[in-house]
Amino acid sequence: MNWQTGKSLTLSLLLVVMGITAVFSYRTIAASPPQIDYIETLSTNLIVIHFDTAANKVYHLQRTLDLSGGMASASWVDIYEAPELPFANHYVVVDYRTNSQGFYRLKVTN
Repeated sequence: MNWQTGKSLTLSLLLVVMGITAVFSYRTIAASPPQIDYIETLSTNLIVIHFDTAANKVYHLQRTLDLSGGMASASWVDIYEAPELPFANHYVVVDYRTNSQGFYRLKVTN
């Protein structure tokens, strides 16, 4: 093996090690708690809800109209279920606006 071939092989191995490290770091970052990123109005009767998901988790976007008894006693209704996928994703969900106030939460399960 000449010097050039050895240098190329070393560089290739270094890039493979760096790639594995990058994948590991991404999975660590993607495991953050569920969070609704943004809610915006689409029209007079529609809103749009944005959220990110981590790989291999199921996410439930839920809504309630009453929080007077607290979060635990509220009657939460699923308005969208993001399926378990082997990769992270970004979702944009459209929901109807009502004349009363509404509250949203994002629940994650395995």
